[in-house]
Amino acid sequence: MKASLSKVNKLLNFSNKRIQTLQTHFFGGGVPSQNSGIRVCIFGANSGIAPVIGAKLLDCGTFTNMVHRHILDVEIPWHEKRLNKKSNPYRGNPLTAANYNYTNDSLYNLRSHGDVGLRYFTYAPDVTNEWEVENAIKDCDVIINCIGNNPVLRHMEDFEEANIIIPRVIAKVCARLKNNPVKRLIHFSANGVDPDSYNKGLRTKWIGEQEVREIFPEATIIRPTEILHSKMTNSFMG
Repeated sequence: MKASLSKVNKLLNFSNKRIQTLQTHFFGGGVPSQNSGIRVCIFGANSGIAPVIGAKLLDCGTFTNMVHRHILDVEIPWHEKRLNKKSNPYRGNPLTAANYNYTNDSLYNLRSHGDVGLRYFTYAPDVTNEWEVENAIKDCDVIINCIGNNPVLRHMEDFEEANIIIPRVIAKVCARLKNNPVKRLIHFSANGVDPDSYNKGLRTKWIGEQEVREIFPEATIIRPTEILHSKMTNSFMG
């Protein structure tokens, strides 16, 4: 028994130079009404991953501002929404209605997470405008960009707007407000980005990464592979 304990102690006291100890802010549990002290702004609120991130942050008592570009307001009752009214010219198109309802539903469900006063939804139709971006992220410590190109886009300018222009604008505003109050910028890119890629999305996302790094060098770049979510309809998993 003594021999086994000595072996365990040796393992516990073993110092590995490749291990680095970092201090992190961790919410230890409790009720959602508690305040973590962090204020987060998420761009691309109607994307596949943003509502999941927002729900987790709200459950940790984090003030979360979901920035969206769609025409519907998540706080409006269903029967009063413009999409469902007979005067809406797009009401007769079931595909359009399904897409808008799907987008709104993901944000609508966020109302069951977090406490009153922690959830905030900002309608920003033009996130290429620095004023709208600054208005959305004011008083926020952490900025998360989840905006990506729509899978049905075909023109290069559409890819450039989502993957290059918008990240550039967000990074510029964050750099201007650095430490007052912005402390962290997290940019979601994609795995396999390459300037020589035949894929327009991967090629423009690589350029967007370089723009963000140049303007805000301390930015955290995340390159996920396939992300599973309820809106996935364009892959073999959907």
